[in-house]
Formats: sequence, C-alpha cells, structure tokens
Amino acid sequence: MRAMKDSGVEWIGKIPQKWVLKRIKHLANNEENSFSDGDWIDSPYISDEGIRYLTTGNIGDGVYKDQGKGYITKEIFEKLKCIYAYPGDLVFSRLNTPYGRSCILPNFFPEYVIAVDNVILRTDENKRFLCYLTQCQGYQHIVEEKANGTTMKRVSRTELGNVYLPIPDRSEQERVANFLDAKCTELDALIAAKEKTNTLLKEQRQSMIYEAVTKGLDPTVPMKDSGVEWIGEIPAEWSVGKTMYALSMPITDGPHETPELLSEGIPFISAEAVSCGNGRISFDHLRGYISEDYFDECSKKYKPRMNDIYMIKSGATTGKVALVDTDKEFTIWSPLAAFRSDEAKCHYRFLFYFLQSDAYQKQVETQWTYGTQQNIGMRSLEKLLMCFPPVNKQVEIADYLDKSCKDISELIRINNFSIKKLKEYRQSLIYEAVTGKIEINQGG
Repeated sequence: MRAMKDSGVEWIGKIPQKWVLKRIKHLANNEENSFSDGDWIDSPYISDEGIRYLTTGNIGDGVYKDQGKGYITKEIFEKLKCIYAYPGDLVFSRLNTPYGRSCILPNFFPEYVIAVDNVILRTDENKRFLCYLTQCQGYQHIVEEKANGTTMKRVSRTELGNVYLPIPDRSEQERVANFLDAKCTELDALIAAKEKTNTLLKEQRQSMIYEAVTKGLDPTVPMKDSGVEWIGEIPAEWSVGKTMYALSMPITDGPHETPELLSEGIPFISAEAVSCGNGRISFDHLRGYISEDYFDECSKKYKPRMNDIYMIKSGATTGKVALVDTDKEFTIWSPLAAFRSDEAKCHYRFLFYFLQSDAYQKQVETQWTYGTQQNIGMRSLEKLLMCFPPVNKQVEIADYLDKSCKDISELIRINNFSIKKLKEYRQSLIYEAVTGKIEINQGG
C-alpha cells in the first residue's frame, strides 16, 4: 500500500504522498482564454444557423447534453467580440445545481460559443480525469457553498478558480480516467437497463389500467362505441358521463394565498406531496405546517376526508393523482384539486384508477391552458368524460387493479433500490479513484 498524506481539504481527505493540490485556475495552460467566462448574449442575437451557442443547460454532470438549437451568426460573433470554445475543451457551469459541474465538449461542431455562466478551462492535464473529479459530491458541495445571488444563485469564476483539486502525475491521471471510463460504462449500462425496465413496467401498468377501466375484465361481453376518442369502445351495459356525475360535491381546492408556514403544527401539502407519493400522499414532501386557526379557516372551504382523491392542476406534474388513505388532520394548497366520489354512482378506487388512465389524462392535456406554467381549471375537470360500469363491476375492476398494480409497483421499487445502490457505488468508485484511495495499476 502506498504512503498517504493529509490533503488539508476536508472533502478530499488523504491523498498519495506524490500527489499535489492545485487550484482550478492554476490548471490552465498558457493558451489564450485558457480560463475564461463565456459571453453575454441577449436572446435577440440567437439565430437558427451559424456558430453553435451553448447554455448552462448543455453542461451536464460529466456529460454534454445536446439540447436547445441556438446559434450565433459570424457577424454577431465579431460584433460582440465573442471567444471560441472548441471540441475537447473542458467547460464548467457556474449556474444551477450541481454548481461547478463540467463536461468535455464533443466534436459535433468545429467550434462553439458559450453563455456567460459557463467557464472554459484549457489545460494540459487529463480532462477526463478532471471531469470525474468534478462529479464528486464533496467538490460540488464546496462549490455550491460559494454560490450567491438574490434571484438566481451562481458561483463566480474567481471563486470557482480557487477551489483545490488533487492532482497526480499525467500517467496516473490517464490510468485513473481509463479505469473509470471502463467501470462507469459498465455501471451506466446496468443502470440504463434497469431504468428501461422500469419504463416498460410503467407503460404496462398504464396500459393495464386503461384496458380495465374502459373495457372491463371480461373480453367476451358485447361492446359499443363510447363516442369519446380517448375511450373508444366500452361494454354495452356501461355508460359515459361527465366527471361531476361521479362526485358528491363540486371539485374544490385549497387556499390561494400563501399561509405563514411553521416548524410544527398541522401538515400543509401541495403538489410535491402528490407527485412524490406513488399514488398516496407523501408527508415527507409536505409544504410545511400551519396553525390551528388557519386550519380552521381552510376547513370552512374544504376539509380532507379518507378516500378523497387529489389531482395536481398546475405546474409540470399536472394530472398526477393521490388517494387520501389517512385520518390524520392536514389540509391542501391551491395547486391541488380535490375529488370526492358519490359511492352510489362511483366507487372511490375506480375513480382513482380512471383519473390516472390515458382515457382521462389525454382529456386533461387537451384542456391545459398556459401562463407561466400549464394549468387546468376545476370546472374543466368536472366536464371531462369517464366510464361508468355498474358499481359492483367497478369494485371488481378496482380489486383487480389493486393487486396487479401492487405487483408492478413492487418490481419498480426493487429496480429503483438497485439503481440507487448502483449510483452510490459509481459515486464512491469515482471518489476513491480520483483522490488516490485506490491505486490503479497499469492496465486498470
């Protein structure tokens, strides 16, 4: 085992005796613009052709993201006195988490122009090694601590440049980079395979829900046209009606003002508690707590009840649903629409599954309105169409979906656990390798 020394930097810990610490800015070579910010380019200057323009969104955590299609014309490039970035340059992002992330520019284009919140590093060190270093959580935490700003936090190039990294000699950088390229490729393939399996399982679950709530469980029954594009044929004894017919009260929501949030009190939930709950309310993702007095005021409009169903009605997760399966006191904020079924007409679990189905979700999408984000109104939701089997059939369908969806969800849970462990191992392996805690010999 080789001799180690204390680096003096907490997140790095011990490093091999022969390794040195260098600030990022001191890794730059003597080329022109070897450690420089990108250019400030207003949106009117962005074109459909010319020199490829990259924003912070193109800089992933160790990977280039080929998204967005902005370009800068040669004329604008010269007018603004922009600088080029080239394939093979290491580019850091100073904006958005993880702060200080970096990637190596690919050879998709002969040159690039990068946005002001990116930083180019031209160096004679191994850029693949450096790119792995910037994926370490300890490094990213240190850089994030240096970020500041009121409306939008960013880290300055000066602060970024002063961050220390552990640097071995060039030959060891190459060995470490080659080792991690091979190992991370294997791990990424395993992760991608499990993520693909989860995607297929979710598609299977969605298809199963759609078939059950629109076609029933008996494939031999006579069918008829529902008259609704997203529903298609339904069993002859079923009917189609507006969502409001299934409900015991009009769809409602929570308060539209932002309450005073406390460190304890009555749970106050919003969209995140629904989107993260896998069909139930995740109290780990509540908005905060409210006082008894404010809860009493909210309850005059709406008080949650067991078996109510919430749908997110604004934001990126519009359409996601959750079932209330607790008697604990809590209340909701305005991004959530509350559905309460009329059990004589619609069993709450059938309604829960129908609201998730493509037959309903496609209708939700057609009714979206857009301001700063997508939204759907409660009165619009009440008018959307759904199927109404006899109530005893609804219970049979819900029982079938409870079991089938539970089985699929368990497979997804197992896969997610494996993905989490693989990602943790990948992160640990990178850290151990780039800080010299494992020795990479010739040939890996």
